[in-house]
Amino acid sequence: MNKPLPFFPSTLKKGSRGPAVALLQCLLLVAGYNKLKLLVDGGYETETVAAIREFQTEVDVEENGEFDQLTAEAFHKYFNLNVAELTANLFQTEQSSPKDHD
Repeated sequence: MNKPLPFFPSTLKKGSRGPAVALLQCLLLVAGYNKLKLLVDGGYETETVAAIREFQTEVDVEENGEFDQLTAEAFHKYFNLNVAELTANLFQTEQSSPKDHD
């Protein structure tokens, strides 16, 4: 049975908008996909499609640029298996960001 996964209730694809897309973009950035071009803006556009294609290639899922059921399942598995590495990436990004000086 194909059930929607938490936070991603349906297929996300080019033209999709909203908080589910923004969450997906955040997770893609933390995982290191398309860092230079991907923005967290809640719009599933060219940069998000490219990041999802990179992910799909890496996990051997059909490369269609859509966050569909198979991609979502691979995404959840990837994140469950890579929590320590992803957390380290997140903290490294925070430490390397410029700090405000008063």
